[in-house]
Amino acid sequence: MTKAASEAGISPRTVYNWRLNPAFARQCAEAIEAGSDFLEDEARRRAVASEKKGGATGEVPKGPVSDRLLLALLAARRPHRFGRIRNIQPANPTDASSEIVKASLERKLARLARRNRAPRLPGQAD
Repeated sequence: MTKAASEAGISPRTVYNWRLNPAFARQCAEAIEAGSDFLEDEARRRAVASEKKGGATGEVPKGPVSDRLLLALLAARRPHRFGRIRNIQPANPTDASSEIVKASLERKLARLARRNRAPRLPGQAD
């Protein structure tokens, strides 16, 4: 929004105020969607024009590129397609309960403590 507002000669705050108008908000959403289409097209172009079997087959980028940034923008604008899956639950929630994990860790820590306290004979392995 900031760049578009600057190019239009208005402040970003003005754009955000105008977005309270449903018709303007709809036009903004359409513009953002068109920009997202461009991002998706660019991701596809890079995938097809990437290096294959030791030789470059595509166009040379005009400047530095950041595929991670491109993917982050796509995930932000089209989370249903490019976002990461969040809130993944284990298949059996009781298997991964915090009490079970805590008890397992406590047993392992106790074993380590006993091992570290035990006297070692010369040549004895850990």
